[in-house]
Amino acid sequence: MSTLVTRAGKGSPLTHNEVDANFTNLNTDKIQSGNTVAALTITALTTPSVQAVNSAGLALKNSAGTTQMSMGAGGGDNLTINVSSNLNGTNAQIDISPTGTGHVHINPSGSGSIEMNPTSVGTIDNMTIGATTAKNGSFVNLSVTGTTSFDGSQGTAGQVLTSAGTGNTPTWTTIDALPSQTGNSGKYLTTNGSAASWGTVSSGAIIQLVQATYSTQTSNSTTTYADSGLTGTITPTSASSKVLITIAGLGYKGNANVSNSISLKVQKNGSDLITFTDLLLYTATATENSGMFVFNYLDSPATTSATTYKLQFKNSFVNASNATVQFNNMPSTITLTEIAG
Repeated sequence: MSTLVTRAGKGSPLTHNEVDANFTNLNTDKIQSGNTVAALTITALTTPSVQAVNSAGLALKNSAGTTQMSMGAGGGDNLTINVSSNLNGTNAQIDISPTGTGHVHINPSGSGSIEMNPTSVGTIDNMTIGATTAKNGSFVNLSVTGTTSFDGSQGTAGQVLTSAGTGNTPTWTTIDALPSQTGNSGKYLTTNGSAASWGTVSSGAIIQLVQATYSTQTSNSTTTYADSGLTGTITPTSASSKVLITIAGLGYKGNANVSNSISLKVQKNGSDLITFTDLLLYTATATENSGMFVFNYLDSPATTSATTYKLQFKNSFVNASNATVQFNNMPSTITLTEIAG
């Protein structure tokens, strides 16, 4: 500041030249638009207040006139900081606590990026990156939309992300390439330790086994075929496969005044497949009898759809006593074996 000329006590009055010089110095020191102020200090204020005179707000600019920080621009309660260097400080803390429906927007443009590198790991809840719904909980649930990388690596095409266990960084792993599946019906995938290929099952090889049982005693007093309750379903892997049907059970014919026997029949998907007339317990006289029955039949279903086989039975003669299967609740079994064609 310029020095003003004064007189101690009631000394001689200031000369005209001294008074003019003092006014010149005061005019030079006054703060007005366009002047440069080296330092401005406001003291003895309980609550300092700086208020803009219009909606343009307040702005702090550098020597080139570029705004570094603006407050209340447009009449709102906005704070904008635009600096090229870091904001540093010992034990510094920045609290951003919007209220109501307020949001915190971090939206760098150009080549800018956002880096969060805390020296101690804590819990961050309700965090959303490029998504619309926030997730909760220590990064256990993190919504990420767009390209995602781990430890700077995004892997290569065809790789899968593999866990390395708790506390370890997942890694990208290359899986064996699979051969084309076109035209490989009835084949199986095999590997020689380095590459996968389609192999062919040798003719006559067993591909799969299906077995079912039924153990409820069932009787039929007529000469019309009735369901025994025994049924089994198999889905062939190839239309060229064959199905070996094996059926076993315990039958019984009662003591009547005529000879009798039991006839058996196998149906496939509701249609007759094979009939065994007078297969079981034939006697020329009225004699009570029981015995086991076992038979095989090789079928060619020519399909890869589910195929159901069931056993039916009947009395072979009119006016004979009941024909019974699963006698005394002894289970009957049906075994379906798919054999490569």
